Amino acid sequence: MSAKCEDKAYREFDFWLADWQVYTPDDKLAGRNFITADHNNCVIKERYTSVSGYQSERLGIYDITMKLWHQT
Repeated sequence: MSAKCEDKAYREFDFWLADWQVYTPDDKLAGRNFITADHNNCVIKERYTSVSGYQSERLGIYDITMKLWHQT
């Protein structure tokens, strides 16, 4: 069964979807932040990699019953 994430709230972070370069306050490249919509556009996935090789991931989901976004 696939989720149906059709409520307009699921699109609130579409402006963020991109491949971003991240800079320090003194304008040096710090890393890359790749933001995608995943799982039938129901999840916002953030993957960060620093120039030194540190990596992290974060998932954002919309709870339609509480009308809130949660990030993990």
